[in-house]
Amino acid sequence: MRILVVEDDPMLLDGLTVGLGLAGFTIDPVSSCADASAAISAQRYDAIVLDLMLPDGSGLDVLASLRGKKDLTPVLLLTARDQVLDRIAGLDAGADDYVGKPFDLDELVARLRAVMERPSATVSKDALYGWQEEVESNAVKVHIHHLRHKLEGCATGAFADPGGWDWHVGGSITMYVVGTKRIGVCHAAAEKRD
Repeated sequence: MRILVVEDDPMLLDGLTVGLGLAGFTIDPVSSCADASAAISAQRYDAIVLDLMLPDGSGLDVLASLRGKKDLTPVLLLTARDQVLDRIAGLDAGADDYVGKPFDLDELVARLRAVMERPSATVSKDALYGWQEEVESNAVKVHIHHLRHKLEGCATGAFADPGGWDWHVGGSITMYVVGTKRIGVCHAAAEKRD
């Protein structure tokens, strides 16, 4: 798994490169917003560890650029700015997690694995339209954010929808709609069973 680490403190950047490398990640270390943007343009990453206070700008600018391009690469903010309002601003800007400095390397590794295991917030058109025999091409994806906790019980196990499809369902709840008819609740990586 390839991780971009954006940190301007050389000693911390070296420590993260070695520590995360020992945890099994391949690390591309950079120390500025410009280098981060160039790396993101040149390489697809499984996750990004991003400092906020960089010499040429804010990590939030890098995050805003990433999310503005609809890039959903998991981003973990790792920063000394650890006030509640800073954490809220980072998460509202699109970060997947926020860790304050000082930090424990084992916790950072666990959090990285957690954000990388979460299903993507979108479903590719290939995955959606791969079901063309059963689903019309005007299918619309509706992600259920506010009902996630209420529907937690539906998020794992099996789901059989009224159309007769049997789904093995993972941890995220997504509803597909054709016109006004609900055709299934499933995880982005759900498998249709025959």
